[in-house]
Amino acid sequence: MTTLPEAKETAEVETCSGTSEGFMGALAIWINKPHVVNRRLCGSRTDHLQSVHKPEFSPEIVADITANLGLQFNVDIAECSKANEGTSNDLVSYLEGSMMEMESNTQEIGEYHGNHINSQEENENMELDSAASDNSSRSGDLLSDVDVSAMIEGCTDDEVLIIVRQLLPKQPERHRNIPELIIIDKANCKGTFIPLKEENSCVVPEIVYNFSLGTQPSPCITLYTSTTDCSTDSERKLSLTWLRNQLLQKLARWSEQPSLRTHVTSLRLVNVAEYSRLYSELKNRYGLHFAKIWPEKTNPEKYVFEDVAIATYLLCLWNTERQRTGVDRKQSFADLGCGNGLLVHILMSEGHPGYGLDVRKRNIWDLYGPGTILKEESIKPSDDSVFPDVDWLIGNHSDELTPWIPFMAARSSYTCKYFVLPCCFWDFNSRFSFSRRLGPMREENGKYRQYLDYIREVGETCGFNVDEDTLRIPSTKRICFVGSSRAYEQANEKSVDEMRKLFLLSRQNSQENSNHNGKDSKICDPSSESSKQWINDFNPRSKVETTRNCVTISEQIKSRVVQTVFAALLACEGGLVKLGQDGHQWRLGGRLTVSDVVELFERGLLQELKSECGGLQTLLRNHSHIFQASGGNVCLRDFTLDDPFEGRYNKGRNSDKTAYHKTTLCWFHENHPDGCPKMAERCMYAHGAEELRSKPKKTKS
Repeated sequence: MTTLPEAKETAEVETCSGTSEGFMGALAIWINKPHVVNRRLCGSRTDHLQSVHKPEFSPEIVADITANLGLQFNVDIAECSKANEGTSNDLVSYLEGSMMEMESNTQEIGEYHGNHINSQEENENMELDSAASDNSSRSGDLLSDVDVSAMIEGCTDDEVLIIVRQLLPKQPERHRNIPELIIIDKANCKGTFIPLKEENSCVVPEIVYNFSLGTQPSPCITLYTSTTDCSTDSERKLSLTWLRNQLLQKLARWSEQPSLRTHVTSLRLVNVAEYSRLYSELKNRYGLHFAKIWPEKTNPEKYVFEDVAIATYLLCLWNTERQRTGVDRKQSFADLGCGNGLLVHILMSEGHPGYGLDVRKRNIWDLYGPGTILKEESIKPSDDSVFPDVDWLIGNHSDELTPWIPFMAARSSYTCKYFVLPCCFWDFNSRFSFSRRLGPMREENGKYRQYLDYIREVGETCGFNVDEDTLRIPSTKRICFVGSSRAYEQANEKSVDEMRKLFLLSRQNSQENSNHNGKDSKICDPSSESSKQWINDFNPRSKVETTRNCVTISEQIKSRVVQTVFAALLACEGGLVKLGQDGHQWRLGGRLTVSDVVELFERGLLQELKSECGGLQTLLRNHSHIFQASGGNVCLRDFTLDDPFEGRYNKGRNSDKTAYHKTTLCWFHENHPDGCPKMAERCMYAHGAEELRSKPKKTKS
């Protein structure tokens, strides 16, 4: 028998105003989505899920479950044997949550060996009934997409829920999975987490921990642990310090939320463990190398690793497809609007035949070598823009081609599939108009969600069974759609294509009716047999990249905007007044929302700025030496700080700005009524023309 230390000495309390339902939802998040609170994890995998009547709950059941999975308790016997002798509770009492109820007695976990339960094969389509079955048992293997909260809701007060999960590390090449046995006692608002290990593996000093929601003397969540010793935290997968300082507080805050998304929303269509392993491999194989030599103007920290993540997702998705269909041949693809081409390079390097098309060649294309096929050509929706030679069409931030990707895939061949990651809001022949919605779009949905619903509708109208998933990429636009199967038989292809034509024609007519330029939209009737073009007024992206970051705005307009916003910030009520380095008062001013700033200017000026891709906010951010625009607010940059730009230049490749010292006049010295709060020798900008230095010449790397 193995004993645990007294629980009363190991309690940590966090005040919480949450309900029992909120507490159970918070536990479900930690069970289902541990990566949202622990960034060293990429997710979890549920290996077993079962509810049992408390009177029938026995050590043999738990032993059978763990042994059947090749696991056993990970308990430090040498440490636990030091516990005081006394009246011991058995495993059943402990697993029901009696850790909270112990007085001065010790707690014991017995090592029992029962009969093995025959395992089931992985069943991806397993349906879990939230109501209790006749024997109150619901179980299954590898239930990675299970919403544990639904199972908790289905438990009665005389049941406990038994879960075995694997915590999946983000770096599987360095760390092993962390198996845990979890016991949820809904009636008593308790959740107990017991570390497990693989059979015959060495014991690692992990922690048994228990969360409990209490109301006396005030609402709180209490954390009980099997030890108070933090000295071995560095050896533990989940340290005691982290449980106390991070997880306990997160659970308390989640419990207070009125509604929680407890189910997994990202990477639902792929195996998370396989994704994590492969991403780590591809990051080391491609990401680190190309981030160092990146010749584009874009930030490699975002674009390189975003493409690595998308490539990982597609490779996992395609691997699952091959396993399901029993086909060994690797899928072929065409990436439409491939941009920098890195996604094409990775997929082809991993053995998938394919190519990328884009209207404009990028500098990095020459670095990939002849094995990566990238073509500089424009794509216009027509009978010529079908791809019967490939299995998949890819639209990765494909802008004006986004709604066309499902259309082209549907007409390429009956077996052609598609992956699309929508970004900018485009319709078939214009920017997407939110005033002419189709389908069940609701007013309370944001524009991004409305556009996503529209792209899903396009896919479904084209005859696909459309799956939605969320990628884990460094972007705010992370939701993708996968059309991997058809919703109709191949014999019905002609009638379905007629529906596609009618849908496209309806969108063209709608565009003509809402045309704000007073020009007639040239409608090409796609039902015409003689028409090779699917639409006449489609405008592909220009081959020449236009600069659209407000640099083409006249200096007079820029100066007017800057001075107007500056004056408004200084005039804010309750504006801050700080001390400069020489002791004089310096007005920092107040803070305005972006909407407040917009009200300062007429509509014509705002439209001119908007045409420069980003508009007013972009102009203000381009003047970051004056303004700080973030989080929907604008204020003056605080030059009383030692480093007014702290954190701004840390992420770029060229973070050393010393070469630009005194190469630009100080705007505050020239324009602020109080001057610059910094003394001339300590300001990075020139206080007068006599301090100006020449800017260093830019050299190509």
